[in-house]
Amino acid sequence: RGSVIVDSLVTVNQTGTVAGTSNSIRQAVSTGFVGQMSVDPNYVIIGNGVTGISVVGNYYQDTSVTFTCSADIIGQVGNVGVIWKLKNAVINPTTASRWRTETLPDDPQYPGRRQYQLKVNPMHTGDTGNISCHISDGKLQSDWTIDVAVIGKPIVTISPMTTTVHQGDSLNIFCQVVETYGTPSSITWHKNGESFNGGPDEIIDRANFTYHVLKISDIQTSISYSCLGVNVAGTGKQATTTITVIQSGISYKYCPTDIDMYGKRWNGTIGDTEVIVPCTGDKTAN
Repeated sequence: RGSVIVDSLVTVNQTGTVAGTSNSIRQAVSTGFVGQMSVDPNYVIIGNGVTGISVVGNYYQDTSVTFTCSADIIGQVGNVGVIWKLKNAVINPTTASRWRTETLPDDPQYPGRRQYQLKVNPMHTGDTGNISCHISDGKLQSDWTIDVAVIGKPIVTISPMTTTVHQGDSLNIFCQVVETYGTPSSITWHKNGESFNGGPDEIIDRANFTYHVLKISDIQTSISYSCLGVNVAGTGKQATTTITVIQSGISYKYCPTDIDMYGKRWNGTIGDTEVIVPCTGDKTAN
């Protein structure tokens, strides 16, 4: 026993339509028979060109995703080739790029089918847009496009970024998720680099999932606190507050409050401490 691929030529008369005839043929094939001939009910090609793009992987920041473009090539004229585009710009992979392309081996059961792969690792939030594959034999071209929305890891801000207090003072630290990428997000805390969930003198006021206030009382030693955002894409970069404690009985060199040439206010502190204040964009200053 065996199987063969059967090509059929169908002529549509003036009272019919291509779409209507295509549907009729698909329905007939789905029964497993065309007339007296037994056929594969899951395999029928009507037309020529790209049939779709399948995806393996999630559209998450820093993950690997594979796109497979499938096409049925009938009666090709020349060599068949593929062009991949991201946001209408041609993707030209290099040895150092995040992108890789590959042509999969032909499947002998489906001799007219071609499959081309595009792999990206890691995926970036800047890849959000549309990805398309364009297949051509030099004469005819067929295209398929899908939309891609990459979910990034949450971005948080913390305030103050640095501060100087006297021994025994109290302080509130504010942490907020400023970019959720449209997905539910939450906040976790670290103290001196270790996971932290509050304590008797360190109360975390969870106003909501994306805004926390850490209320610290009776501060005795210099310390740092960090907050991080978490969502389905993973854990984002941490934002850190560094607290410098002025202890009694010790002589310090004091640096006064200053406003620099750019109009940025720098709070007073003691010598040999690093001071960080927010800047526009993703920059920091010290």
